[in-house]
Amino acid sequence: MNPEDGMQMLLSAERQAQSIINDARRERLAMLKQAKEEARGDISVFKAEKREEFREFRDNNASGNHSAKKSLKKQSREHRRAITEQIEGNKQEVIDLLFELVTNVEVVGWED
Repeated sequence: MNPEDGMQMLLSAERQAQSIINDARRERLAMLKQAKEEARGDISVFKAEKREEFREFRDNNASGNHSAKKSLKKQSREHRRAITEQIEGNKQEVIDLLFELVTNVEVVGWED
């Protein structure tokens, strides 16, 4: 074997190895790009699902808030009406008591 032939074989092997490495790098970059695109698609699907879940939750619970507000208003009206009735029922009694206390003053003097 000629020394130049050996050198040519080494150079050829080196070029072949470099070609294999470059192909592997290109393949790896292509796989990474594909993985990123798939991940973006998965994220988009996930976001859409979560938005829909949120809309359903909001729609289902919004009516609950409305009915709770309505119920609270009704309870407040009833409570206010009961207080007003109590005031009207006791108004004259309170006026009479105040009038009696103001007009019947007991004078107490100092004892020597």
